[in-house]
Amino acid sequence: MTWDGWGRTQTTRTLYELHQQCAQTACPKHPDLAYDLIGTHSEIVAQIAVALSEFEGELAEDDANLLVEGALAHDIGTYSVLRANAFDDSAEGHVFQRETYIQHGLRGYQLLLERGLSQDVALFARNHTGVGLTRADCTRQNLPIPCDDYVPVTRLQELVTLADKFHTKSVPAQFVSPQTARSRCEKFGEQNLARWDALSSRCCSSHAGTDRADRTSRTEAIERSISRLAQQYGMSIL
Repeated sequence: MTWDGWGRTQTTRTLYELHQQCAQTACPKHPDLAYDLIGTHSEIVAQIAVALSEFEGELAEDDANLLVEGALAHDIGTYSVLRANAFDDSAEGHVFQRETYIQHGLRGYQLLLERGLSQDVALFARNHTGVGLTRADCTRQNLPIPCDDYVPVTRLQELVTLADKFHTKSVPAQFVSPQTARSRCEKFGEQNLARWDALSSRCCSSHAGTDRADRTSRTEAIERSISRLAQQYGMSIL
């Protein structure tokens, strides 16, 4: 059964069609598998982002719609970095072109603008990779993208960036616990871990307070959301 959030607004309906078109173009032999990997990941991220947003209370309708639209748009560029034989038996589970994967956010941003979607929606694709890529990251790592800041700049973009880290596009796809997500970020250095901690703190804040008990309850709430979705989609949790 298709998740009903795809029909939420005209923009989400347009994004559903775009996912289908991109899956067909990128992987004509297995468009259903391409969509199942990337489209399903996007709808899962949308649901996690909505759950995260509830820590601060109910969003205004326009913001709630934009949050879902941005989540459904954020990974549209990953279709363009699928390997040619992504879902063939010989692919051995490596479905993305590793040398160009870092470009997927910027490619998605450009595609969304070309297809007439708004800048507000397109920026979710541009600014979500990792926990945000800075100009310094681009230079230090010699990344194959224009040297610039690609970091979430609004609260809604931050929510999608964080939610994205709780689900993978691996084959098979899996959910990621908060503890594992933090450990994965730590592998990329202290600065990356500091960004993760800051992002988690901002996105999981609440008006109830910031003491240890409150932080624990918020982590448990995230874990419950992940567990519920993992059961719903029949996926394991890392």
